[in-house]
Amino acid sequence: MLSVCCLMPTYGRPSLVQNSLACFLAQDYPNKYLIILDDAWQITVQNNENWEVMSTRKRFPSLPHKYDHMRRYTGADVLMTWDDDDVYLPWHISSHVKALEDSGSMWSHPE
Repeated sequence: MLSVCCLMPTYGRPSLVQNSLACFLAQDYPNKYLIILDDAWQITVQNNENWEVMSTRKRFPSLPHKYDHMRRYTGADVLMTWDDDDVYLPWHISSHVKALEDSGSMWSHPE
């Protein structure tokens, strides 16, 4: 089973992070982890078995810089973006993993 790490950059939207974390916890895929990077220093640093919050006063110049920083903390087989302002249905991760496995590609686009 592939390990999946979802990467969620955020800035100044702690209420959206709560909803997005709830969507993550409702996912039906068991081998998952979520890294949340808050560079507005508004969310308390936290760890859990399946997720963690990195909160820093250091502002990153762009989203690619944030994603690059987060990816350094994971050894997962699959990296996925996880936006703080999107709603994800419970099969979101599992459908992407299935699409990856079926296609043999390094990119997924579930049907």
